Amino acid sequence: MDTRDFQPGDDLVRRVYDEGIGKSDAVIFVLSPESVDRPWLRDELSVSVVHKIAARTRLIPLLIHDLPDERVPVALSATIWIRVQLDMTPAAVAERIATAMHGYRSANPVVDPPPAWTKEAIGKIYGLSSIDEVIFKYICEKRIETNYPFVSSSDVLQHGLSLDIPEDEIVTALSVLASRGYLDKGVQELGSRLPVGLEPSQYGLSTYLETYCAVEYSSIFQAVVAAMVNERAHDLETLKGVVSAPEAILIHVIDVLDSEGEIKAVHSLGGFVAWHVMPTLKRRLQ
Repeated sequence: MDTRDFQPGDDLVRRVYDEGIGKSDAVIFVLSPESVDRPWLRDELSVSVVHKIAARTRLIPLLIHDLPDERVPVALSATIWIRVQLDMTPAAVAERIATAMHGYRSANPVVDPPPAWTKEAIGKIYGLSSIDEVIFKYICEKRIETNYPFVSSSDVLQHGLSLDIPEDEIVTALSVLASRGYLDKGVQELGSRLPVGLEPSQYGLSTYLETYCAVEYSSIFQAVVAAMVNERAHDLETLKGVVSAPEAILIHVIDVLDSEGEIKAVHSLGGFVAWHVMPTLKRRLQ
């Protein structure tokens, strides 16, 4: 290029500025330990020259042959360098230069988005991890939604996988929930196979309702007690006509009152639930 574009006596610097830079997309300075000591580079690569070049086009210093940072000319110290490593292929170097010239791809590392389950995790229940809590919430919500005692383990598994939770983490979460009493007995030893159905324990469902639905749950609980005492609602069908709430929550309140000795409940095989109210239940209305 020297013999083709430049003739003896030409003003090299003027032609580079006026004809070369003005028509270029970028100016690449190739800096090596040998080149930075050459008189022409030291004399011509002044701060004013660099500013003049940068004002008209993109300036890209390319550092090769392990040029130490301290040997980069002061005029280029404020620019972003491309350091060519020994193991870089020509294609990789060209891609870095193209990126610097055109910005067609971010030079920042690509960061994967956080797993979907992190958007649901709340961290309100002491001793449970975020994944434990996400799985626990889903089981309780499905129990209330379907009004069926057991929640399909395959549904739980698919829900967890849809939130990017690995299968082994789902199984671990279920084991933790069972061992801490949030799931009913019989699933403590999960092993590598999930049981067909999963059931929140009375303690687990109470924890869920008191944690995530505290105001609504307290209101339903008081309404049930009032219906039992004042409306003489002594069976589930009558209670459902008095208190508007999901049947699963009504049954849970009945179970809690029964376990606390406030009523004596009878559950029939056909699903009929009735109870006898103990005198102490009236105190809950005071």
